[in-house]
Amino acid sequence: DYEARLFRENSWSSIATYPFKIINSTTTISTSQTSYTPQERVVVNFSGVEGNPNDRIHIFWAENESISENSVRWSNLETNANSGSVTLPALWDEIPEGDYEARLFRENSWSSIATYPFKIINSNVSLQKYTGIRVSEPGFEPSFPTKDMIENYARSHASIFEDSTPAVIFTIGHYWSDGGNGQPVCHLSFPGQSDDTSISFQNTDKYDDYLSYFDQVGIKVFLQIEAGNADVNTLINLILSHYGHHSSVVGFGVDVEWYEYGEENDNIGEAVTDTKAQEWENLVKSYNSQYKLFLKHWLIEKMPQNYRGNIIFVNDGQQHQSLSDMISFFRPWIDLYSSTNDVYFQYGYESDQSWWSNYENPALEIGNAIRSINDNAGLFWVDFTIDELSN
Repeated sequence: DYEARLFRENSWSSIATYPFKIINSTTTISTSQTSYTPQERVVVNFSGVEGNPNDRIHIFWAENESISENSVRWSNLETNANSGSVTLPALWDEIPEGDYEARLFRENSWSSIATYPFKIINSNVSLQKYTGIRVSEPGFEPSFPTKDMIENYARSHASIFEDSTPAVIFTIGHYWSDGGNGQPVCHLSFPGQSDDTSISFQNTDKYDDYLSYFDQVGIKVFLQIEAGNADVNTLINLILSHYGHHSSVVGFGVDVEWYEYGEENDNIGEAVTDTKAQEWENLVKSYNSQYKLFLKHWLIEKMPQNYRGNIIFVNDGQQHQSLSDMISFFRPWIDLYSSTNDVYFQYGYESDQSWWSNYENPALEIGNAIRSINDNAGLFWVDFTIDELSN
């Protein structure tokens, strides 16, 4: 702590003072998201601290200048490291929506050395703008990309749009028409066992190293399944028990085209009932209250008809005649879901390449067209044409 002091000529009797601080300018904090709902835990990252585990992070209403009281949540850093993160309990419905601040304090001090603003919003619609790519083995045949290649693809797409967070829809469970026993299976990318004969496993873990890498570089991941006839609850438990410890994981997705896949559903999947949607969402959130469940299809009638919860609705429609035709197809999806829930779009298919390839920057043109009618829409380019996009 320092003071500026004013003196008369030839006198050392100060007539005015003003306090200020000299702080380590490299000490910073930030929240993992720009906004949270009351049901989400607030993650605060810190760096450049002195390594005192008793230093503290508090959350205050932004207009609250009373620093020693009315903190709505707080936690010690609980580490000797100079950087890391703390996860604060969900705020639930105890506080109103509005502007808040995370503030960092030294041990036994109420003088904040770093602050970071964020918002609490009482809505299922997130202000987080995820932009990136879909990743699947068939989409990258014959050569699956390296970890840094996927990062670069996701960052390249996200960098086109302001305030976008790079993200990946990562297919962890693929539909195989023949799992070796003459029956279709959902094949998981890691070793395991299940009584469900519609589930098979890889002998070695193919993607744990990828997720560990994404943890480190800040790529967010939705784990996706093509369930086939496998029980979705069982798949959720298997996958989130195995991969849920990764900080990069932010949600779980069901590609409904492959749900109960078969001729009885015209090979485009069975509609998800309200009961199933709520059941799956509750199970996903039992692993982490901040996880979100997404349901993906191009037909509204395949989505739950009434239940909304905190679900993300993803449209992966293709075979459009033009960009305006694509937007006309996506608009009812936005009109129905976007006032209460997040909506994402997956595009860039070869069936549309005849028109999008004419644009100098197809990702920019399509993304801007979508966000012109829904500013928070998630944007994901499909892996089948990612190389053409990046050339």
